[in-house]
Amino acid sequence: MSNDAETTTLTELLDTIKEDVSSGTKNKVTLGKVTRVIKQQGFGSLLLAPAGILILPVGAIPGVPIACSIFITLIAGQIVIGREEVWLPKRLRTLSMSRSKFIQTVRRAKPFAKKIDTVVQPRFEVLTTDFVHRIVASICIALAIPMAFIGFIPFIPMLLALPILFFSLGMCVKDGFLTLCGFGAAAALIFAVPCLVGLCF
Repeated sequence: MSNDAETTTLTELLDTIKEDVSSGTKNKVTLGKVTRVIKQQGFGSLLLAPAGILILPVGAIPGVPIACSIFITLIAGQIVIGREEVWLPKRLRTLSMSRSKFIQTVRRAKPFAKKIDTVVQPRFEVLTTDFVHRIVASICIALAIPMAFIGFIPFIPMLLALPILFFSLGMCVKDGFLTLCGFGAAAALIFAVPCLVGLCF
């Protein structure tokens, strides 16, 4: 996975996706097409999506933590082995949404992306290298796997997803400070998760 690509803000990334999709002729937008558009930033972006879902109340719905766990492990595993571009199984590549609904979703996401872009920036470059990203991806896998087994415990999916959210944002915009926040959140979980599990059993 190369680290030489020019840094793109989340807003610019959404604009790129929207422009490409709007110029297409098909009525459906597949996940495979989106990953081709975002190219290398797809790794961070695709980790950001399930982490964001798990932070929201919908992340507590039975089955959602397991699905997100599998997806995070799939994407993070590719970072660990150093793939240049995201690979998805055919079943995931062909997942689709109507073009109009997809464009509407991108439009709704832009205000949030703009707010994030005002506080993030390329910094702490030592924490944005491929080597660090592989370490980060390994931690994401270590956080994702427990979701499949203890994700039914209240607040556990959200807590496990928080470091992944920081890590994925850091990858997207090459912000080493967010990566540092991810390390801090992951370290805090060493104490928080056992306490929550202990309270439930």
